[in-house]
Amino acid sequence: MPMGTNLFLFVILGLGLYFLSALAAKLIPAVDFWIDIVLWVGAAAYIFSHQSFMDGIVSIATMFYCYWTAMDLTVSDRAEKPSGDWQEIELAKNNTRLLSDITLTAIVFAGAVIFFIFGPDPSPLKYVILFGMISGGGALVKRILNVFSVTVLYSASLNKLHISSRYENRTYPLSDLKDIQLESTADLLKLHPLLTMYSSRLDLTTSFQQVIKLSLPGETLFLTVKEPQRWKAILQEYTDSENNEDTVISVLPFYHRKNVKRLLGKLYFAASVKGISAYALLVLALYALHASPWIMGGAVVLYWVFNMYLSDRVLRAAMDAKPCHHPHVQAAADKIFRKAGIAHVRLYETESDDYNGMAVGMNVGRSMVILTSATLTLPHHVIEGILAHEAIHIKKRDVLSSQLLRFLYLGAMVGIILLFEHHITHPETHKIVLWVFIMAIIILYQLYQSFCSQWMEVRADNLGASLLEGGYKQMAEALRILAVRQDEDTQKRSAYSSEEVEDKLTIDSLTRDKSWFFRLIDFQFSPHPPMYWRVSTLLSNKGHGVLKRWLRDRLKESISLK
Repeated sequence: MPMGTNLFLFVILGLGLYFLSALAAKLIPAVDFWIDIVLWVGAAAYIFSHQSFMDGIVSIATMFYCYWTAMDLTVSDRAEKPSGDWQEIELAKNNTRLLSDITLTAIVFAGAVIFFIFGPDPSPLKYVILFGMISGGGALVKRILNVFSVTVLYSASLNKLHISSRYENRTYPLSDLKDIQLESTADLLKLHPLLTMYSSRLDLTTSFQQVIKLSLPGETLFLTVKEPQRWKAILQEYTDSENNEDTVISVLPFYHRKNVKRLLGKLYFAASVKGISAYALLVLALYALHASPWIMGGAVVLYWVFNMYLSDRVLRAAMDAKPCHHPHVQAAADKIFRKAGIAHVRLYETESDDYNGMAVGMNVGRSMVILTSATLTLPHHVIEGILAHEAIHIKKRDVLSSQLLRFLYLGAMVGIILLFEHHITHPETHKIVLWVFIMAIIILYQLYQSFCSQWMEVRADNLGASLLEGGYKQMAEALRILAVRQDEDTQKRSAYSSEEVEDKLTIDSLTRDKSWFFRLIDFQFSPHPPMYWRVSTLLSNKGHGVLKRWLRDRLKESISLK
């Protein structure tokens, strides 16, 4: 496997191919597609004539990933200034805010970088690390360019707010503004994408001065403006909120001594769950001690088990989850958990505009259910349905089962690959077979994950219904209202990004899609069955043969053209 300098060479080649393609698109757009084809065919022919088949696959994949990342970075979403009477809102900017983002990203990737430099060659882990570094580096470049290019415009006559940057272009009708708050400074531990779970926050803060937090359907916007109190007073007029104009929520700097525990918890989450720095350092330490591959593999598995054991604490820290402070919701949860026969399950809430709930923890005794702040605004009977669904996930230990099933598949694939290596001494003579095998592994993994996840979701819907006073009808109604709210927010977010689709875009996940292709994606590759199917099945089957119906419909809907 190409490593070190050789692997970086293919990173550069991938970037070079992209810039040649972009140049061709600009100078001779009529034939730029064919130039792309010639470039990639030529690159593939050269690589496979100088490398073994498996090394060639790695090199091509590296080049393509860099090509795709470069394309993503050079596609601008910035539009011209909208027509009408607009006033620019001055932003407070300084380099310290951006340097803090860069520093936290460097800390999270530090272990992976150290392994990449000093780890053993060849090592498949280096290939995984390189992909992570390319992805993380691309996200950081986007953040930097957004900071330097962001502008905010306000129109009193149009009652709109316009946000424009290199990669963001949004127009918000201020009639949609639900709430506005001031925070004393930017909360990096909440805003940095590597340190949190949900992505509904749009972080356009450019300094550590006071932050204006704007809550809209499906999205929360964070800005640092030069006159925060004045702009809060202006924008407050568009909301029904009764927040005092002088109220400022206190936020401690991420390096403050009272934030140490929170910081360490989030860094552990980033290094062990979102990234692989912790695993890379563990393998590097064992390599330095000349441990055998079997010992390294065993240590990685034990560390994974340890992380699963701590998953409730780690995810609670990552999501800034706090005990639920809604007595009626807590009372409903206690009743449902007691009926499900699961003890010591705690209920937490986390700030997020996503309508979502999740079961956390690998066993019943160390489990919790986390609801988002948006979910807690739903009607009480809907919240009960979500709690009952999550209670079944805990009772059936689905969090642990999903991880074990994933490891089972990966273990089987590793075993097959080792078997191939043992029996195929000249892989170059079986290029087509090996290529088909690699593609099959990738596709089958997605199918396998979707199958296991959907099976657990169908079971949670139907067994969860038995925990509700309203039974299957209540669970179906809970899912229906949840789908409607999610669709409304998705439609709003799309409208913010493009005013042209505001009146045209209709999202309805409660209606069966007429397109065979999208039904295939929903049933074979998504983690949840389509919502229209879940609701109709709850109302018609009422638990009778539901898994058999799911298996039948999963196949039928995936091949039916009608």
